[in-house]
Amino acid sequence: MRWECSSVRESNRLKTDVSGEDLKNSLNSKDVGTSESLPIPIPFFNTKNVFFSQNDINRNIKIPNKLTTYLAEDIGIQIGDGGVYIYKDFDGDSHYRIECYGHIIEDENYLNNFIIPLKEKLFNLSLKLKYHKLAGTCYLRIGSKALVTFYHNVIGLPIGKKSEIFIPEIILNSSDEIMAACLRGLGDTDFSLSFQKKQKEIHYYPILHITSCSKILIEQTSFALDKLGISNNTNFDYHDKDKRTGKTYIKHDLFVCGKRNLKLWMKLIGFHNINHFSRYQIWKKFGFCPPKTTLEQRIKILNGDIDPKSLECQ
Repeated sequence: MRWECSSVRESNRLKTDVSGEDLKNSLNSKDVGTSESLPIPIPFFNTKNVFFSQNDINRNIKIPNKLTTYLAEDIGIQIGDGGVYIYKDFDGDSHYRIECYGHIIEDENYLNNFIIPLKEKLFNLSLKLKYHKLAGTCYLRIGSKALVTFYHNVIGLPIGKKSEIFIPEIILNSSDEIMAACLRGLGDTDFSLSFQKKQKEIHYYPILHITSCSKILIEQTSFALDKLGISNNTNFDYHDKDKRTGKTYIKHDLFVCGKRNLKLWMKLIGFHNINHFSRYQIWKKFGFCPPKTTLEQRIKILNGDIDPKSLECQ
């Protein structure tokens, strides 16, 4: 089955080797997961259009030659909170850069203990997380012509504007394991997981949500989830005003709602970001998860140091 704009639903549900459960007893682990149960039948890349600068050669940067679940998850991360850029300086020289951002507190663990080891494994890099305290972000910034030309020329990620981001066909036309790994990277970076009250007095009803300026990204994500048997709802072409800039943007949403669908997500896709996974653990243990908690509070709840009902009542 190949990617088409119209959603296609299949009944097959495939359990992958990586899920959020792998992190339950290793929240601070440097392990990048257990997805290395591959190989499965996958094509090798044609890397003739990957170009190395002298700096890339000096750093001994390596480029993957086939699509694995490791790489698919990394691609999902780049789609979500990453970027692929080429800059021109005043002299007309080109500079190549890969970036990946997260919240300075809520996502620091994920970037340090998962994304950095993953990229180091994939590309033979040595990386260190950077911080922008004023903006409240932590980030990776990698200057590399080889990585930019690989992500763009081989994988197909666009240069620059995130409003034009999409899931490359190489992912959508691959196996369910590959697609699930990419969705995990996208989910860890660009989805939110929250719980609503609905008809009860506690926040028990799970909602996974992604919003984007890229309509095709939402269409493709819906297609991929449908293919895995995970029900979802979409909302296209609504106007949203940015309070900071005063500008109005056309946005698109996707929602995965309900207990059944969250359990399917955890079975087929999972999380590697403890920011999301801690919410799921609390919900699974107590049947609800208080809103507007910090990662520190959620860890204390899971360690038995805070009663979640005391936060639910606030």
